[in-house]
Amino acid sequence: MRLGNVEYKEKADGITITRYMGKEEMVTLPDTINGKPVDEIGEYAFCGNNDVKFVSLPREVKTVGAYAFEGCTNLASIQLPEGLQRINDGAFRDCTVLPSISLPDSVNYLGSEVFANDVQLHTAKLSEQMTKIAPCTFYNCLVLQNLTIPPAVKEVGQDAFGCCNSLTWLHFSDQLERIDDYAFYGCHKLLGIRFDDKAKADLAERAFDGCKSLDMPEAKRGGKRPEDFTYLERDEEITITGFAGKRVHHEIEIPETINGKPVTRIENYAFAECWDLEKVTLPPTIQSIGLAAFENCIALQECNLDISEKAGMVSIGDHAFHCCNQLESVSLPNTVTNIGADAFNQCTNLKQVQLSNSVIYLKERTFYGCESLTDVALPQQLESIDSGAFGYCTNITKMEIPESVEEIQADAFRSCTRLSDVTYDDAADSVRVHPEAFRNTPIAKEEMEQGPFGLSSNDLDGLGDTGLVR
Repeated sequence: MRLGNVEYKEKADGITITRYMGKEEMVTLPDTINGKPVDEIGEYAFCGNNDVKFVSLPREVKTVGAYAFEGCTNLASIQLPEGLQRINDGAFRDCTVLPSISLPDSVNYLGSEVFANDVQLHTAKLSEQMTKIAPCTFYNCLVLQNLTIPPAVKEVGQDAFGCCNSLTWLHFSDQLERIDDYAFYGCHKLLGIRFDDKAKADLAERAFDGCKSLDMPEAKRGGKRPEDFTYLERDEEITITGFAGKRVHHEIEIPETINGKPVTRIENYAFAECWDLEKVTLPPTIQSIGLAAFENCIALQECNLDISEKAGMVSIGDHAFHCCNQLESVSLPNTVTNIGADAFNQCTNLKQVQLSNSVIYLKERTFYGCESLTDVALPQQLESIDSGAFGYCTNITKMEIPESVEEIQADAFRSCTRLSDVTYDDAADSVRVHPEAFRNTPIAKEEMEQGPFGLSSNDLDGLGDTGLVR
């Protein structure tokens, strides 16, 4: 059933909003429909709506469904009614400009990932009734500073505040019973935690991993000798598999040789989640960086890859630097032919990238969420820009597509909200561009229709299942 821009489902004693179809910036939902109170916002009701900026929920709403507002990237304010009881999983995940949230004290359940990746959320007021902070509730809320833990909270779940890099101080009451592994991992600025005198909480061994400002044992400052690493010998070559002993290093330099044999590979997951690692230097002998090799190295600021004529690097694996959100610049040698999917996904501080001219494909979500990235020169041999490759790179303003490009997939530049200048080489008239490649960017539909592809409105409306402009 539908009323204006609202689709809904009628129940015996209330109404569930199942989908909002409008494009208004300010939305006030009705309190009643057909004489019945609107008491629930259904799953995915506003999911992916990039137009809405302000929402006022009906006064009788008791439940906000899972992922109801996920990916509302322009949502700046949400008015929650007194009487609201449940906010389910991921309800406000990826609301990337939401600055603050205030939960009424009637809320007694908050699901997992509710505010995950809300990278502009600096203030959160929680309900006094809350007894548990679920896993990943505030994961990657990079600027969250103003937060008071309700005194009734008994448990803090895994990753609940992971990568909340701006938290400095927390206070827990004597009701606290458990803090799970990684609950506060990577909270670099966390200076202190106060527990009430009677608190007897069980603190998991890795609850505060990566909280380098807390009073913790002195970290080992660096590793550069062969004995600092574990490794495998294969066919007269060396693969580095990780640290030997304690995984707490601030700076590492991989040696060119071990036992007289060249070091050619960093193994899958070798240094993943080494939260104190700040600087890495790789030798010119390295040919490949494996799957997730440095994933979640949330303090990593420098990764020095040899870009001289001696460089032999060919491949960077999927997720290799995923969530290295302090990494500021990357220069790849021209020998690199493969950059894996999600390789630099969520490197939110990455400002400069020098790509190898040998790269042919930019795979799925390669630079997704790199919101500080401003200018990228695409490789001159590039053939495909895959889905999400530059999604949510909100500071990119211009992009030049080289003549070699054959395909730009759906959401390749999704929500690049400042991207207003896209130019194509004169010879690029055969490029296949998905009609949603530039979704939620300033690139006007008229430019797509009249651009180098010679499209008409009928062309866009009759694409068929493939969704590719040919």
